[in-house]
Amino acid sequence: MKEMRQFNLKRILAFLIAICMCVVMPINVYAAEGKVTYGSRNYVWYVGQTAPLGVYIESDAAIASYEIELSYDTTKLRYIDGASEQVEDKLYIRSGGDQTRYKHMLHFEVLAEGTTNVTVVSATATTVATETAPAENVQMVELSVAPIQITAYVGNTLSGLFINEQALQGFNEEILEYQFHVAADVSEVEIEALTESEDTEVEISETKLHPGVNPIDITVHGSNGDQVYKVSVMRPAPIPRADITEFVAIEDSVDDENVAEPEDDDESVPGVDAEDEQQAESEDGFWGKPLVKRIVSNLFLWIATIAVFVLLIYYVIRTLRKRKKRIKYQMQQQRQDSIADAVDKNRVVVTIAHVTMKFKMAKDEASSIKEYFIRTLKRQNEYKYLTALDDVSFKVRQGDVVGIIGTNGSGKSTLLKIIAGALKPTKGKVKVDRSKVQILTLGTGFDMELTARENVYLNGAIIGYSKEYIDEKYDDIVAFAELEGFMEQKMKNFSSGMVSRLGFAIATMRDTPEILILDEVLSVGDMFFRQKSEKRIREMIHSGATVFMVAHGMDTILKNCNKVVWIEKGVLKMAGNPQKVCDAYKNYAS
Repeated sequence: MKEMRQFNLKRILAFLIAICMCVVMPINVYAAEGKVTYGSRNYVWYVGQTAPLGVYIESDAAIASYEIELSYDTTKLRYIDGASEQVEDKLYIRSGGDQTRYKHMLHFEVLAEGTTNVTVVSATATTVATETAPAENVQMVELSVAPIQITAYVGNTLSGLFINEQALQGFNEEILEYQFHVAADVSEVEIEALTESEDTEVEISETKLHPGVNPIDITVHGSNGDQVYKVSVMRPAPIPRADITEFVAIEDSVDDENVAEPEDDDESVPGVDAEDEQQAESEDGFWGKPLVKRIVSNLFLWIATIAVFVLLIYYVIRTLRKRKKRIKYQMQQQRQDSIADAVDKNRVVVTIAHVTMKFKMAKDEASSIKEYFIRTLKRQNEYKYLTALDDVSFKVRQGDVVGIIGTNGSGKSTLLKIIAGALKPTKGKVKVDRSKVQILTLGTGFDMELTARENVYLNGAIIGYSKEYIDEKYDDIVAFAELEGFMEQKMKNFSSGMVSRLGFAIATMRDTPEILILDEVLSVGDMFFRQKSEKRIREMIHSGATVFMVAHGMDTILKNCNKVVWIEKGVLKMAGNPQKVCDAYKNYAS
């Protein structure tokens, strides 16, 4: 009996061990899987373009750390930024955290036409360790290749239009419909279209004319699609004329010999005098002549022709009014479409044309209003002019990150304020959609007698945040500024670093705009907060926005910008490649 009990206990114990192994084994056997992909299966880039390439790493488990190695053709592409390290033709991306999906944006400068690839050579990752499972390697099941087709950019707009060797007045590349008038005897027009580049193809429809409105389509074929310009050529109908010469010739050709002589009639009408009878015969003979009859009949023809011509003019005017309304509606639609259009790397979004800024300053400022009025009446006020900017011109395309460098007092912040619309230039103009511009400066709008909480709402309102938005983001602002426990204190008790951290957290909390201006915002707080602020700014820069950045550190400029503008004492010294401009600036400063 005792042996039977021992046997049953062993069987029960073995059964329990088997159940535990069935529960535990799946946890130990399971291996996480991941993949590295791109944002698109293939790409079409243009020579001279700064092109973005999105790299994604995904896993079915949280990734603690990862490293991706990519290779590219250095003869076709030049790496700009986005990776952790570059070694010859290899790029390395390293990062991590506790997410299952990560995204990195790489930027390349396109050098030459042809086809090329950006290839994921290898990828390694480890999962996040938990209480029930240790960290382990992620098995990569997919490593992608990005096929890239590179072509030369060909524009699809015209730079000029000539009709019958005459320049079309009022031509503008953004206006797509025009009207042109010709004489009634013109049967065909000759059209010459001037294009942006020699490779642009132009197709012109039928140019023979008929009386009335003649629509002619000019189709321009380019890399970014076809553009159709419409020209309505107005040719009036010819006015019919009576051929008087023909009538005279017919009259003169009548043979006098064939005309029958009137017979004498001895009978006379009672009461009618012979002289009156002769006058009546002469009147009947005049109106009975063929020439007179034709003139009278053609008179009615002329009246009918004039009536038809008046109706035709009325129809043309009504048609032109309808076409004008239609053109106006189409132009409004084009403006709306251009606002909602996707990001185009070749589109100029900011044009600074011959901008000059002069400030008027009093040589001896009055100490009171009374003294100012007395000097004004005596005409004793003297002023001097300070030229902050002198004939500055350059263009910025969508997606450019532009660094602005120069010594103190050279006009960098003045230029940014003109772009944002805070200042109006003395001369020149800036072409930009200011509804898309946001400028980030620190410390603006703080009242030191208020608490930090009250200043969050005050400063946020000045920037343009609503109270509901600040309520939603308040905890994030405090956490980012690392000021928990200090928000009920007055700002006058804060250190300068605490004030700067709070200002930076408020200014950078909103979504990234299309055009972002950063005025000395990368030197905030201590070393650890500066690293966190630089990471926030890089996220905003790499989101695809057009960015203007003022910073005195050359490393920051070279690391983040693809174009640099050097302004010295208000004069544009140099603009272009970051390395070349920064080297020239260092040589000048030394």
